[in-house]
Amino acid sequence: MDARREGGIPWESKRSLVSLPTRPLQPSAEADARPQDMAAIVREAPMAQASIDALHDIAQQMLKSTGADLLALALRRIFDVVGAAQRVTVVAWPPAADGKFEPLLPEDVLRRGGIPPSPVSASMARHAVEARRALYFLGTSSEHEDLRKAPSVLANRIQSAVYVPLIAEGDNVLGLLCVDTPRPTSPLVPADFHFIRAVGALLSAALAAERIRDDAHRQELVAREEEVRRNAMTNCLRIASHDLRNPLVVVQLAAHSLATSSNENTRTVMHDAIQNAVTRATRLIDTYLEASEAVAGRPLVARKATVDPRAMVDEEIAFLRAAYRDEALPVENEVACRSLLADPEKLRQIFANLLSNAQKYSPDGGRIRVFSRESAEGVIFGVSDSGVGIKPQDQQSLFGPFQRVGDVTATKGTGLGLWITRALVEANGGSIWVESTPGQGATFLFRIPAR
Repeated sequence: MDARREGGIPWESKRSLVSLPTRPLQPSAEADARPQDMAAIVREAPMAQASIDALHDIAQQMLKSTGADLLALALRRIFDVVGAAQRVTVVAWPPAADGKFEPLLPEDVLRRGGIPPSPVSASMARHAVEARRALYFLGTSSEHEDLRKAPSVLANRIQSAVYVPLIAEGDNVLGLLCVDTPRPTSPLVPADFHFIRAVGALLSAALAAERIRDDAHRQELVAREEEVRRNAMTNCLRIASHDLRNPLVVVQLAAHSLATSSNENTRTVMHDAIQNAVTRATRLIDTYLEASEAVAGRPLVARKATVDPRAMVDEEIAFLRAAYRDEALPVENEVACRSLLADPEKLRQIFANLLSNAQKYSPDGGRIRVFSRESAEGVIFGVSDSGVGIKPQDQQSLFGPFQRVGDVTATKGTGLGLWITRALVEANGGSIWVESTPGQGATFLFRIPAR
């Protein structure tokens, strides 16, 4: 018994099921008119029944799966039905740049199915693909003299073979079903050819259906990605317009004071306030233009310089008080760091976003702290508030796009502010996280590397 057939019907017994009189693949009209040999019909019956059963099994598997399970079943059933088949495989088309064919089934799946790895003749594969029809090769026939002398046929000692191109809609070849034997005394017969070709037709339909599903899935993913990007851009504009209101309020108030005051010192202060607000608005616009790059999947670029974080926080607190018309806004600057290498505009926007966020969620009379501390990896900055806090299960998703937690009806927002803040921190080579206990406020911390 062939070791490859262990547990099944012995090869010799199977051969008796499929050893049919050798007839032309396309019999002549004269041959068709002759009475059929009753003994031949008797011999063909088991083969026909086995073929029908195998095709039925493969068709049933197609209803369940079009992946590796279907291919493995098809190869196994070819072994079961076609006793002469010694090597069976399904490979992708075209071959790799080095000329090697990639099996459509992983080696472990082949091993579990008792299917040995099989070589593929490049010449036969090319012949079948170019003709776009199944190839039936017999080494004893003069019909394929060129194939018989092909190096890959000689090297693999192929005596007879059936190569079926698996063709999808549009005449595209998806792969090849390859069956052959090196035994000259037990060639593949015409009945084997017809059965293997039928299996190939089923596999063609299955692979084509799988490709259609994959294409549809990819198109759906692309459509979803485009929708997410459009929504992100819309929300970027919303949050940008929200943040731009602060400098515009300062401009409005300062312009009014400038128009109504005759005091030269007041006019100078208001003029400087307007200049500062316009500069800030310009920086905000640049920041959100960069954020749109992050939405599109392109990383932000940091242009680092030496900055004074404490002075920067003082400026942001002063601006926040002017924007909210509250000179007594309870914000404490406890930043000890006076020199740091970072992108100035991005660091300023990080502080602005976190301070604005803390002010938004702090109750009236609540205090906001901005502090810093040294660490082995760099400088850690923190912005804490006295708000309602954040639940542990919400803290992990807080920095994703469109993420809002808690009572989202209590405050306005788009869910992009902290996501953009994270992108700005990461552009500086740092990281950001939150520490919070519900009912006891929240502290947003971010680390900027020392180098």
